[in-house]
Amino acid sequence: MNAQRYPLGPLADALGIELGLQLGGAARWDPTPQPQGTAAIAEAAGVTVRRVRFWKEHGLSEQHADEAACTIGLHPCEIWPEWFDQPNPEELRSTG
Repeated sequence: MNAQRYPLGPLADALGIELGLQLGGAARWDPTPQPQGTAAIAEAAGVTVRRVRFWKEHGLSEQHADEAACTIGLHPCEIWPEWFDQPNPEELRSTG
């Protein structure tokens, strides 16, 4: 099984979302607040905020990276250029 993990930062970048310290409330009142940070990523990727916090600490599995990328309309290699750097399991079996 592939243990490759993908960092959350590139997914946030692809969404135009800044990940940073979430301190206190908004700097000014906004009558139409929009989700920010992990909440915005969760909404865009169709997952819970708790899942995004896990990804922030541990990275995304190959399956979650693929699902998140597809959900926002991108191929995972458009977010993580190293996507195709992992060995192909079929090639490993044929050379073994």
